[in-house]
This record gives sequence, C-alpha cells and structure tokens, in this order.
Amino acid sequence: MAVDNLKNIDGTWYVRVAIPKDVRSAFGNRTEFIKSLKTGRKSEALVLRTKDLHEFKNRIAVERRKLVIEQEMQTLASLPVDVKFDEMFQNLGEIKRRLMERKEDRKKAFQDSEFEDVQAVKEIDSHHSFLNLLAEEKEALGEDLHPALASILTELNEFQSQPSKTFKQSEGLLEKLENTLELGSFHGYAETHAEKEQVKTFIAEPTKFVKRHPLTEKNFVEFHKYEVKRKVTLRSIDRHVKRLNMLKSFLEKQKFELDYESVRVFLESLECADKTKLQYLCSYNAFYKFMFNNVDFRQKYPVNPFANHAVAKIRRGARKEDARKGFTKEQVKALYSNTISQEKTRLADLIRLGCYTGARIEEICQIKVEDLVEVDGVYCIDIKQSKTNAGERLVPIHSELLTLVKRLKAESKDGYLLKTNRGGKYGTKSKEMSSEFSAFKIALGYPKDLVFHSFRHTMVTELERADTKNILVMSIVGHEVGGSLSMTFDRYSDGPTPMAKKEAIEKVKFDI
Repeated sequence: MAVDNLKNIDGTWYVRVAIPKDVRSAFGNRTEFIKSLKTGRKSEALVLRTKDLHEFKNRIAVERRKLVIEQEMQTLASLPVDVKFDEMFQNLGEIKRRLMERKEDRKKAFQDSEFEDVQAVKEIDSHHSFLNLLAEEKEALGEDLHPALASILTELNEFQSQPSKTFKQSEGLLEKLENTLELGSFHGYAETHAEKEQVKTFIAEPTKFVKRHPLTEKNFVEFHKYEVKRKVTLRSIDRHVKRLNMLKSFLEKQKFELDYESVRVFLESLECADKTKLQYLCSYNAFYKFMFNNVDFRQKYPVNPFANHAVAKIRRGARKEDARKGFTKEQVKALYSNTISQEKTRLADLIRLGCYTGARIEEICQIKVEDLVEVDGVYCIDIKQSKTNAGERLVPIHSELLTLVKRLKAESKDGYLLKTNRGGKYGTKSKEMSSEFSAFKIALGYPKDLVFHSFRHTMVTELERADTKNILVMSIVGHEVGGSLSMTFDRYSDGPTPMAKKEAIEKVKFDI
C-alpha cells in the first residue's frame, strides 16, 4: 500500500519518489528512489520521510537544471553576433548562478561519498576530452591552440597524471575551466572596452549561490506598509517580519526552495511549543495573502506552502493545565494588603482599578483624564484604546473607586490617570507596570497561571455569581458577542445602558 510518498513492505515503511523520464538516465535508468525508514509506525514514518523526500526531490531538480544549462549553452553558441549586451549579460548571470549551484551539489556529493570528489573529476575529464579534440583539430589545420586554452590544457595533463587528487585541487581547476570555457565564451559578445571589462569583472567575482524565493527585504518592506494600512499594530507587524527573516535565513543556510516540505522541516527545527508554531504559520499566511496579489507570485506559488501543516492543537473544550486563572477574593485582599505594607502605592492603585473595572492592564494605563465622562447621569471611564472593537466601551466607575479616581485626576501631570513610562517603541504604556506586578506576585509565591489579566477573570466570575446577564458581563469587560447573537447585538443594538452596567458592577465587592 503506497500513500503520501510512503510504501509499506512487510510491515516496514519506506519513503519513495518516482523519477521522471527526462532524468532517469542520470540515475542509471531507475524509475524511483526508495529508502527504508526503519519503522512500522505510519505516524512516525510521516515525520521521518521529510528529510529524504527533500533530498530526492533536490537530486531530481539538480539533474533537470543540468539539462537546462546544456540547452542554454547550445542556445548561446547559436546567438547572433549582434545580440544585445543587456540580454547577453543577463544570460551570463543566469548561467553563472547555475554553475555555482552545481558547485554546491558537488560539495554535498563530496561529503556523502567518503570525501572523494568523483563528480568534479568526471566534469574535468569531460573538459579535458573537449580540449584534446580541439587541439587535434587545430593541429590538422596547421593552427595553434589559443594560448589561454593551451595553458589550461597543460594544467589538465598534469592534473590527470597525479595518482591522488585533492578536493581543493579539483575544485580549483574546475572553476578555472568553467570561467575559461563556459563563461569565457561571453567575451566575444562584448563590443566596447567597457562591456568587456564588465564581463571580465563579473566572471571573476566570487558568488555565493542562494536559491531564489520571495522572502526578500523589498517584499518585507512592502508587506510592512500593507499591514500598517490595515491598522495592524506595529508590534504584530515587527513580529511577522522577524519570523519571516528566521525562515529566510533557514532556507538560505540549507539551500532549500520555498515549498511545503521546507516549511515542514523549518517548523520541526523550532524548539518551541506547538502553540508558538501556529503563531509562526499565522505570520507566514499573512505574508502569503499579501504576496498573492502579485501575478508572478501567483503563478509560481499557486498552492500555499504554509497551509495544512499538522501542528497539534488543543481541542476546543479540553481543559488547559497552563491556562490563566482568576484570583480569589482572598488572594485579591492579600495582594492589595502587601502593596500597602510595602508602600507600593502605584501598584496598589493599579490593582484596585483592575479589580473594580475588569479592564486589561494596557487599557488602564491608557486612560486619560479626559476619558472620565458622565453619560446618562453615570460617571464612566471611556475606554477608547483596546485590542478588539468590543473592547472600546464605557465602564461605570464603581463607588469604591471614586476617591481613588478623584486623587489620581488631581495628581495627573501628563494627562493620564496613572503615571507610567512613555511606552517605548510600540507605545505600550503598561510594560513597566506589567513587569513590576509580575515581579511582585512572583515574590509572594503566586504561580505563573495567575497574572494581572486574572483580575478580568475574577470580575467575570463575580458578575456571574451575582446573576448578571451575559450581555451585561460582556459589555462591562469588552468581550465580543459570538455565535448567532453577533448579528443582533453587534449590528442592531447600542448595548446595555450605563445605568444597567452601573447596577451590575456595584454588586461586585472586594475587602480592600
């Protein structure tokens, strides 16, 4: 039974790849590559096959490129004398790029064959035969071989007479042959002195071959602009680009094309949780959707290489052991009491605001004095900056907060209710306060699943225990209405009144 490039033979799984007809001669007319994965478990075989699949496909691609190079060499030989220099120079660049790729393939073959440069020696023999034949033809015509070719023929004769041939010797000689014979033929198509110097310089300069892919700085810049227009936060955009650069470095280091298998190998190389890998794929899919607007990209990548990757997800409804939890009333009291005893006034104010609003820490730190408004006779905080549309809401000020809000308003010197830092690169004003709270609760021995966000969980729990309607709870903490209710409440309703929310929030009490 064969499936997913796998074949089960007597209980053992093998990886297999069919060899196309046009390159079978390069592999001894074999019809397929096949290799044992040494496992009887299909799930394990699906993972183990990746590296071999990539290697088999690369070997096929290498032979195909060799055929293309041979065809291009023949085409080059038949080019008319008046060929445009720009077109000729472009062909030179493409052939040089592919010669560098062949060099990378030889290096890999050298490492895989107990350090014998068999492939390079085979190519050198081919060049040697060609030059000997050319020398014989010239001699029959009573002509001399070109001095440059005669010199390199002498080197070839010396090389062939050596009993052992080192990797450095063979690669150095082969590079000289390529520059003299395959690339050197371009000199004849350059007319002016400037053109000849340009060709000479280009042939001589070292080139590090990198397989082409759309992960380029230019595309990253355009992607960044596009995401800014979509109102995506700078923090998220920078995170997208950082992940794209990681994939870019991986592809170039491994000499991989951008395809499904490459992405799979990259994901397996990441030492992080599956949840984090999903975030990487989210970034890559955002980039793919942006690039899909480009016609050339659509033609080259009609199938998304970032889609359908089997990354473990926690089933909806399954309990997560590391999920955030809410503080109990006793824990809230203990936290607040410790801030007072340790004279951490600002932290005490932050905790009090978090308890009685259920707001996110960044929402609290972004509150301005001008955001304290009276609506329908109810004193409220107008939260204008939130991570979701539903987060932009009016939160009635609990009676337990009135004294605190009045003091903070009078003390404000920068227009914000709480004095924090300027927010750094992304304008995140809560960064300093978040770090301070984290260090504080860790010092008191609280576990990692209790964070500042836990105050939101606590508020929701207390509202539910007070028999508050779900729509009121969502409206107070800024949760989106989901399911079939989203059409009714999001599109047609202005939401609960400030007075209704005020009556609900007053049911929540903490002994602080």
